[in-house]
Amino acid sequence: MLAFHSVIARYVFAMAREAVLPTGLAGADSGARVSAPRGGSLAQTVTAAVVVAGFALAGADPVGQMFAWLSTLGALGLL
Repeated sequence: MLAFHSVIARYVFAMAREAVLPTGLAGADSGARVSAPRGGSLAQTVTAAVVVAGFALAGADPVGQMFAWLSTLGALGLL
């Protein structure tokens, strides 16, 4: 799941940097060795929280249904 988070965060960062998405998402934290895509990471975290809340409100089992469905879609997206 960390790999999916990282990939999505970097894609959001790159698209925001090219002005495809709002440029506010192109922020990055400068660490000691790397520059992490702060805007993309926050956008992905908020999106994930909204999706989990939607499943919870619908009474669906997040692990049994959401994880299986979305991790499969994510793996296909990476391919």
